[in-house]
Amino acid sequence: MNTKQIKAVMQKTIPQKTSLSILRYAKSTNGGLSFTDLDNYVVLKDSSFTSGMIDSTLFYKSLSLMNSCDESQNSEDFPFKPVLKSPDPVTFSVFNRYDFTQFSYFTAKDDSRETLTGIYFCSKDHFIVATDGHLLAMQEDEEVDFDFIMRTQSAEILKALLKISPVNAAMIGKVKNISALYLLLQGDGWNFLCKSIELPYPDVIKVIPKYGKSGISYSPAMRDQLLVAVEKVLPYANAQMAMIVLKGDSVYVRNIETKKFFSVTLGFQILLYEYPVAVNGRFFSSILKLQDEGFFFQSDKLSNKRPLYMKHATQGRNYLEMPLCIVGDKENKDGEEEYFKDTQFVKI
Repeated sequence: MNTKQIKAVMQKTIPQKTSLSILRYAKSTNGGLSFTDLDNYVVLKDSSFTSGMIDSTLFYKSLSLMNSCDESQNSEDFPFKPVLKSPDPVTFSVFNRYDFTQFSYFTAKDDSRETLTGIYFCSKDHFIVATDGHLLAMQEDEEVDFDFIMRTQSAEILKALLKISPVNAAMIGKVKNISALYLLLQGDGWNFLCKSIELPYPDVIKVIPKYGKSGISYSPAMRDQLLVAVEKVLPYANAQMAMIVLKGDSVYVRNIETKKFFSVTLGFQILLYEYPVAVNGRFFSSILKLQDEGFFFQSDKLSNKRPLYMKHATQGRNYLEMPLCIVGDKENKDGEEEYFKDTQFVKI
């Protein structure tokens, strides 16, 4: 491995701000370089490494381990790496298949809901999922055979390590006298031990609508047209909610101050059913950008109170966005009429 690869992994692992000064260092021994933030432990293996304590700040500037040694630091003060007790092997190929940092966008950013700040691997239903309660991304994969909640920072570290070499072994287990679950991943030239967020994870299967196989199939070209339309109307939306409305073959934004509707009409039906769906346009745009191939749009034939569901046609990747508000459904058509009445339509 080269020094730029070492730097990339260190920057993802070593905390920029910490009350424990020792965590700003990496411990170098004959053939190994260790560093941690106490939730993630990385060991890089190279025969060229020599013993010493490496100041990460100096290393980022010099890219020289030898010139970054701090002899004033005692290696005995460096945190002890946990050792798994009777770990169970799990399918490692899962970790080479996906960019888990893509799931980070869908995790909660509020630490009061710590469970939702991570990426959940579910053995029962064989999927990987992330949600903040409003957005959800799920990857179906039959080889997910373990339960674990990966921190988003762990996903960033893994992405950097995979640029050195792929995962060739994976184990899961606990450490003596510690209740937390740990995942150990290994590749040629590195070991990575990460700590799970405390289980259980909410039962997200319950919130995924059962729409069956009906839906509108989108080609990449149609996706591009829809994305352009969304980004055209977004500047006219309320800055905080960024609400857009999908209805028929058009994307709408209502400007509350001017009482004008700004819309873009497409040459195809957006949703399978006639009922409009209101969503956060910024979130919706971000999801569209992740769809590089054809996918299905599914909405409820009876009500728009249920989520908008997007399913990738071939890759088993599903996205879900909860509606922002109800602008009309079968039980309350007046809501839709009230939303659209007394406004001037402006096509853009």
